Amino acid sequence: MTIILDPGHGMANRRAGVFDPGAVSNGIREADVAMDWTNGLRSILRAKGCTVIRTRKDHADPAPVGQRAAIARRFSGSIMISFHCNAADGKANGTETFYRGSENKAVAAAINEAVVESLGTRSRGAKTESQSQHARLAIMSFQPCFLIELGFIDHPGDRAKMLDPRLRRLACEAIARTSHWLDPRDHRNPRRCDHRIGHYPLEHDARSPRSSGSDHRRAQGRHRADGQGLRPGWLPLAGAVIPQKSPRFWRARNCPNGQRSASEHILIGLRQL
Repeated sequence: MTIILDPGHGMANRRAGVFDPGAVSNGIREADVAMDWTNGLRSILRAKGCTVIRTRKDHADPAPVGQRAAIARRFSGSIMISFHCNAADGKANGTETFYRGSENKAVAAAINEAVVESLGTRSRGAKTESQSQHARLAIMSFQPCFLIELGFIDHPGDRAKMLDPRLRRLACEAIARTSHWLDPRDHRNPRRCDHRIGHYPLEHDARSPRSSGSDHRRAQGRHRADGQGLRPGWLPLAGAVIPQKSPRFWRARNCPNGQRSASEHILIGLRQL
């Protein structure tokens, strides 16, 4: 799987040669927060064997907002995740994730919940791009793309959580579990095995045509990292602990051993360095 990570704003985002800091509050710039989160998630994903491409490597790397989707297409990305921060009146707070297309709603909700559960922020939910400040987001001309507004940079509580290295690490690990195991293209065709990386396609809801009500209750009550309570051949979500209150439970179907291959990737392009 090739994952595209987009740290919002930065050099030449809106105008050539001009650095766009994004929202700024109390000396903290959105562009810096986005880059820290991008690099944190990048290191985790690379350790899992994923190919990771950044739309910008640092604050000197020009990345016009209108060209970022083209970068994702150029490197044949499987999924794109963009990091941003909100800003309002200093009172608004919470995390929200934007997406395009009803087929991507469940993935957006899973990503948003991963961040909320890790940071302890208020969930503002998964929203369509038309519910953002713009009717259309340029970055979403690449699909599937998920834009995470981590929190409100001008809200002291949200800002402290976004800047906390420990919480950032926890949240990035949770996002990595979601994006590494769920290629949205496989989500739309759950019986397809992605032989490139040997991961397992997942299906929504343990109450599928091949599962019974008791299977659903076992998955709901004991979907744990050690696999306790799961039927033979079932896998937990990449070591994640799924909250019982969550309506999203996942079942993994093994691909035949002969179809799996090691996570061998040809790393190309300077943006991987």
